Amino acid sequence: MLKIEKTKILYFPYENLKGYRNLTKVKGGIFRKMNDTVEIADDVTFGDFFKFLIKEKELVNIIFMASLYGVPFDLLIKDFNRKDKIDDPEIHVLEIYWDVDFDPDGIVIEADMQCFGRWNGNEDTDHSGLIGLDFTPINELTNSPLKLNEHFEIYNSKIKHNKENLIISTTRKFTLYEIIHAILFELSWYGTPETRDKEGKTILEEVRKIKTLDDVFESEVNMRALRNKAVSKMDKFLPITTTEDQV
Repeated sequence: MLKIEKTKILYFPYENLKGYRNLTKVKGGIFRKMNDTVEIADDVTFGDFFKFLIKEKELVNIIFMASLYGVPFDLLIKDFNRKDKIDDPEIHVLEIYWDVDFDPDGIVIEADMQCFGRWNGNEDTDHSGLIGLDFTPINELTNSPLKLNEHFEIYNSKIKHNKENLIISTTRKFTLYEIIHAILFELSWYGTPETRDKEGKTILEEVRKIKTLDDVFESEVNMRALRNKAVSKMDKFLPITTTEDQV
């Protein structure tokens, strides 16, 4: 088992014993235990964890190339080190969670990252809830607490999530590999930080154009095209299934 603290990652080889090793003392040490399950101390922030990856940037670029969609990790580090002043961050917490989905082969359960923060429900009231990370600069995540949500539920319907459709409610621990993959997968979804910012501005311009119902449809088509572009970029890093594989 691994325990992530603010300045070190500890490896406990035996359950219920106090003996441990500090993996961050040795270059590449954390990657030798990537399949071990993880606990995160309450005071750990996203910035604390990201600094562990920066120290191992050479191996991150190699081991997690697919998670990064081919984006050089150095570009994410540069984005993390931006000095923009953040007066009132909207992000309250970053959470690694289990995303449950269905595909033709069955149920797929994968680690993913989501964000809880503040959003404006109307002119008078601020509300808190899930907010998108797609176009958020990495430096704005630095001080956000990083949490693990091991609980997940599986329903027999993708639409109606109620007690009648609930199949199982359970927990599953995360490995270090799954946590790193979930973070890098999310941060590089739209490509490099430069591409992310450019496409974010494009979407903002589309939203500002909306004045009629026809404008809504046109904007939806344009934004869907941007999303499909990101997905097609991701596909080139996925395994290719051939006819021989299916036999």
